[in-house]
Amino acid sequence: MEIRKELMSRFRFFYAFVALFCVYIVIRVFIIQHTSKWDKEAQKLEIKEFPLSARRGDILAADGSPMATSVPYYELRMDMGAPGLAKDFASKVDSLALCLSRFFKDKSAGTYRAELRRAYRQQKHYYLIYPNKISYADLQQVRKFPILRRGRNNGGLMPEQSDERVYPAGDMANRTLGKLTKSGAEGTTGNAGAFDQ
Repeated sequence: MEIRKELMSRFRFFYAFVALFCVYIVIRVFIIQHTSKWDKEAQKLEIKEFPLSARRGDILAADGSPMATSVPYYELRMDMGAPGLAKDFASKVDSLALCLSRFFKDKSAGTYRAELRRAYRQQKHYYLIYPNKISYADLQQVRKFPILRRGRNNGGLMPEQSDERVYPAGDMANRTLGKLTKSGAEGTTGNAGAFDQ
C-alpha cells in the first residue's frame, strides 16, 4: 500500500512537471510571435526577386562551326568582410600581392599590398581587385592564389560573370547575324534581331 502511495506521489510530481513545461512552451511561443524584434529580423531575411538576363545562344554555320557565340568573362571582386578572412589575411597578404603582381603585370607587389590592406581596413564588401575582365582559364589560376584559394566565405573571392559576344569569323555576314550594341542589346537586323525575344 505504501509503495502504491509512493508511486502515485511520483506520478503526480512528474505530471505536474510536464504540465508546467507545456505551459512554459506555450508562453514562450506567444512571446516570440508577438515580439517586434523578430519581425525586424524577418524583414532582413525577406526574399528579393530581380530579373536575370539569359545567356545568348550560339549562331552556327551549316557545318556546325560557330558564327556568333557568348563567352564568359569575369570581374575579380573580393569581400574584405568575409567571416574567415581575418584568420590569416595579415600573414598572407604579401603572398597574394606578389601573385597578383606577377600574374597581371600591371602593378608592383607593394602597390597591390597597400591597396589590399587599405580595402581590408575599410571593410569593403565589393572590392575590385583587377580593373579588366579575365577569362575562365585565368580565373582558375587566380583561384589558386593565397587567401583566394579558400573560397568565398573564408577567402572573400567573388568573381562576377558576364557574357561577351564573340564573332570568330570577324565581320563576315555581319548584317545577316546582327551585332550587339555597346549597351548590350543586339541590333534589330539579322538573325539576332529576329530571334531576340
